[in-house]
Amino acid sequence: AELAAMDLVVSMGPIPRSLRGTRMAHPVEVARQLGLDYLVCGQVRRVEGGAVAGIRITESSSGLQIWTSEDAIGLCGKGRNSIRGLAGRMAARIAGDWGALPTHITRRVRSGPAISLFPFEAVMLARQYLTHFHFEHLGRCVQCLREAARSCEDAAVPATLAVLLNTVYSSEPRWDEPMNAREIHELAARASRLGPDDAWTRLALAVSAMLDGRRKELLEMAKRADREEDTPWMLVGALGALVSIQALDPELGRRMIRRYCEDNPRYPRLVHLTLAFLAFAEGDLPLVREELARFGVPWGWASPLLSAACFAVEGNADAARSDWERVITAFPDLPQRWRETIGTQWHESHLRRIFAVLESAGVRTGCL
Repeated sequence: AELAAMDLVVSMGPIPRSLRGTRMAHPVEVARQLGLDYLVCGQVRRVEGGAVAGIRITESSSGLQIWTSEDAIGLCGKGRNSIRGLAGRMAARIAGDWGALPTHITRRVRSGPAISLFPFEAVMLARQYLTHFHFEHLGRCVQCLREAARSCEDAAVPATLAVLLNTVYSSEPRWDEPMNAREIHELAARASRLGPDDAWTRLALAVSAMLDGRRKELLEMAKRADREEDTPWMLVGALGALVSIQALDPELGRRMIRRYCEDNPRYPRLVHLTLAFLAFAEGDLPLVREELARFGVPWGWASPLLSAACFAVEGNADAARSDWERVITAFPDLPQRWRETIGTQWHESHLRRIFAVLESAGVRTGCL
């Protein structure tokens, strides 16, 4: 019934039922009054064999129209041209810049039963994890995306899953699955077949290249993203971080991260971890601590490892040893398996430098 309505006003937030299906002279003002970040307005026209949906997404804070399209859709089915596929593309567009996802988009998803999770909703929750490390629904997202990746015709599903798995395998102490690089390679390949030019596909392919040690290929991907003026913000920042942590071209990485942060004020905190590693390599301990504070993720291995290294350089062996204990509490098998876990993402030179500093301060890491 809703699909057949004319001048349908739909929101990804808690818009009252009394306002649905009404004509609004100033939808942006209504969205602001309701505390929404985005308003999705659409008009659906029935045509032979289906319908045509015209969609406009407006950012309430600025009034800017950030996405518009007119798509032929089927009134049933699960393919790209289904209403679910259209919703998935809209969700991916809003979340695609890898900025902070608006909380109202995921409020209903987080509170609903597991069976209600659609693939595009799992994509949104996965990207929220990548932005702010919300762990609570991570397993549920991965399960849903894995099931959908085999049949879904939208590149957003396998591409996001590939990037997500790479992140949790290399940095998430609460994730207990062993590293599976083959799965990430296969997901990136599927995303490439479905949408080779999609920004998340390009990132998934970059992650795949990184895991294979194809460093020259990864560097070329970053240089391409840096050259192109219309490269999505997310891809600029993510590839800038990858070439930095892989010790390929730190200056290129810094420039891309700076461009990303300037263009997108809601960038994720993860870039600050990259900058903290670079600062430590250059001996700038105050900057290391400043970037770690901006990163704001005290659990896991990264923050306490860098903090321990800073204390070791300063000669405070007790504080260094205490932070190292935090590292191995989060990752008990890190001394034996660091090359298979964090070493897949962070180039060995970054990590060996830190382990050497700790060992020289009398902190026995067992990593060298």
